[in-house]
Amino acid sequence: MSPARAAARRAPVRFVSQRYEPDAELAGLVEFPGNPRVGDGGAVAESIDANGFYGAVLVQESTRRILAGHTRRRELMDAGASTGPVLWVEVDDATAKRILMGDNRTAELASWDPEAVLAMLTEMGADEESLRGSAFTVDDVAVLAAAFAADDGSRNYEPRSLGSTLIIRAPLDVIAAFREVDGDTDLARLEYLLALPRGKLAEVAT
Repeated sequence: MSPARAAARRAPVRFVSQRYEPDAELAGLVEFPGNPRVGDGGAVAESIDANGFYGAVLVQESTRRILAGHTRRRELMDAGASTGPVLWVEVDDATAKRILMGDNRTAELASWDPEAVLAMLTEMGADEESLRGSAFTVDDVAVLAAAFAADDGSRNYEPRSLGSTLIIRAPLDVIAAFREVDGDTDLARLEYLLALPRGKLAEVAT
């Protein structure tokens, strides 16, 4: 925040009245009407499975409407939980809507430092198991690494830092042809090709 903006901020900060309940009934919470945010249930479920459930669902106490955590609450219930942590806040309806929108929007306005992201992911291991629950994939690591390699013209990918990631730069028509090979994933397609006899591989290539 700029010094001018910080100086313009009103003081003191007003703290919202809130209370924490570690085992609130999840079924009694209400989806906020007209909530425009669509969460990624699969990514949230994977995070819960890999990391456990942390934090709390944010709920307007007077209406029991969820302000933040719609998807997390759904995935928690789908996993079999009937109770979970809730942070109840006492706010009027206008403030509730601002919180609903602002909580999502402020996250969107943030940005990533690509070099720092790549460093963190490779430090984590850059393989499927190590990245599970981070919402990043091995493909993300490959894309970032390829982008940096393209910037400096280098093709020297360090396997110790990139884990099991293999990066191949190729023309779009070659990539399109590769995607026509049998297999649900690029790894499956590559394994299929590697298992073929050399003569058969030449036929596939043509």
